Amino acid sequence: MAISSHPDIATLMTCSAGSTPEALCAVVTSHLSMCPICLEDLRSMESIGVALFEELEPVKTDASTPNIGATETDYRLGGDAASADGDVPSPLVEVIGSNLDSLTWQQLAPGIWNFTIPMTAQLKGDLRLIKLDPGSKLPEHRHKGEELILVLRGSYRNGTGSFKPGDFAELDDENKSPMIAKQDGCILLIGNEAMPAFIGQLS
Repeated sequence: MAISSHPDIATLMTCSAGSTPEALCAVVTSHLSMCPICLEDLRSMESIGVALFEELEPVKTDASTPNIGATETDYRLGGDAASADGDVPSPLVEVIGSNLDSLTWQQLAPGIWNFTIPMTAQLKGDLRLIKLDPGSKLPEHRHKGEELILVLRGSYRNGTGSFKPGDFAELDDENKSPMIAKQDGCILLIGNEAMPAFIGQLS
């Protein structure tokens, strides 16, 4: 089934430039590993960036080398995009393994399960997997800064529509529509600039 919801072009550009917080970049790069459309957009942006860079005059600097962001060559589509047995996007396999079903899930509330993904200690942000049983609802919540969501398995609906594997959602702090898992349940990769408010509501 084709992916129908994608990151904004500005989001792709920011991540490619290495300016996106780690938790958010993990969601973007995971989507890229699943989506040939966005991968091609990234490839085009890199070509433009290289052409513009080559026109610049070299300038001496004492600054250290900047972080490298997401690049088209970091991702492969097809069989390497996610493991056949676990739906884990390739950027996450080294961190959490290749099988979603083998993770040690923590139950937050009836029908709602959590797995926190470790990040670099000195960096801020929150990255986690949320599993919703069929018909379960992640409550309405506010969040500080951006919240990015990627569907890894199953599907959900909210006030803006339905989302299936590979679909990507960008929420700001004004968007607090609840997410309701459809009949197949769902597993979501959620990145936040800070701890999401629904964790406090469920604990």
